[in-house]
Amino acid sequence: METKIIPVEQTPQLVIGENSIKRGAKIAKELSNIINKQKLYAGEFFVIQGKKFVTVEGWNTLGAMMGVFPEVVRTEKLAGEEGETKYLAEVRLKTPQGQVISSAQAICSNKEAIKGGKDEYVIFSMAQTRATGKAFRLAFSWIIKMAGYSPTPAEEMITLRQEEKETQIRTADQALKSGIEQDKKEITLLAKNLGFNIQDKAQFKEQVESATQLPLTEENYLEIRLRLGVMWEERERAKAGIKAEAPVEPE
Repeated sequence: METKIIPVEQTPQLVIGENSIKRGAKIAKELSNIINKQKLYAGEFFVIQGKKFVTVEGWNTLGAMMGVFPEVVRTEKLAGEEGETKYLAEVRLKTPQGQVISSAQAICSNKEAIKGGKDEYVIFSMAQTRATGKAFRLAFSWIIKMAGYSPTPAEEMITLRQEEKETQIRTADQALKSGIEQDKKEITLLAKNLGFNIQDKAQFKEQVESATQLPLTEENYLEIRLRLGVMWEERERAKAGIKAEAPVEPE
């Protein structure tokens, strides 16, 4: 009777024990090649101090090499502010034998700066993605660092960068509005000192536009303020009997 040898697929082993550093370094090298080749990291905009941020697909690749896989335990809709959609997800990493290696929870809300939009399914999915990345980070961030990448999952960094960008836009917008309001106040003060009728809006507008030869609009506020300022200085100099300095003729 002929005996057949049936090959058995070897299950990846967790990196634990005495040789964990050596084995971890070997896996990190292989992982780095895969991540670079498949571009499993966020774009160049998110490179900080030479470090790239690995996407959840890259973390899942590491999981496959380590013999673990993510399991979504629950995704729960939470109460939030009016108009807010918020989800909490819990993910754990398990071996094929059922051993739990790591677990993590994460929340996502449509009040955040989310890449991909703010539809409910996007929030639902992102909560799971964040929890998955966090669970992998808690267990295997040291291998990702050995591979030359940042241990912060890319999805977290992308959200942070988008929030920073929105904050910068809001700050710039606030500064612009503040500057416009300041120009408006100074225009009114200068116009009053020049004897314009600031009580009658129509007449005030007509007087300012006639004096400066510019429409009284927000984009012209700065130039209008400067021109009125020159007019006021010239009038004050005339009152004081001070003649304007004649330009020096070139020799």
